[in-house]
Amino acid sequence: MSRTIVIGGLGRCGSTLLMQMLASAEVPTVGEHPDWECMETQHLLEDDPWAWEAAVRGKAVKVLDAHRWTMPPIANARLIWLSRDADEQAKSMLKLLQAMFAGIDASRSSRRQLAKSIRFDTALARKALMVACGLDVPVLDLTFETILSQPKFVAGQIAEYLGLGEGDEQVMAAQVLKRTPECLPYLAEAQYFTGQPA
Repeated sequence: MSRTIVIGGLGRCGSTLLMQMLASAEVPTVGEHPDWECMETQHLLEDDPWAWEAAVRGKAVKVLDAHRWTMPPIANARLIWLSRDADEQAKSMLKLLQAMFAGIDASRSSRRQLAKSIRFDTALARKALMVACGLDVPVLDLTFETILSQPKFVAGQIAEYLGLGEGDEQVMAAQVLKRTPECLPYLAEAQYFTGQPA
């Protein structure tokens, strides 16, 4: 049985970049470029978690904010947990919300409150996925900052954890474009998907 690779974290943690890295190594994924999100699969997680588990089995799947869902046991799982500096993550979340909705408060006070919530929710979401994947399953902990600063090292860690080949390390590392880990003034996806800043 092939492994289900769960990419866990909270929003704006780097999960899209990690899915892009895995897809470049020809790992089967849920969803596809540019965001590796599948609304049909997400609705299954909301409405029928056991059907969701069957639908994602044997693929890499993003599971953000796992503490908000009823997570079923995930057979033969591997868990990669992504974290990011909470203050920068809060800025990035608010930036995305501002791009989607009018009237979003992105004041310093709002950012502080959101960062505090991220720190609290991180432990809950990580625990929910550890229970779903099995408490005996080793977790590969990665940070957004390390992926950006040491892509070859991180690609090696991923390849070793998942049993991928040396060539896969190279193609995964090549997906990481040079950038600062700080929240950018534009949506990072535009840079990663086109190779050009928006």
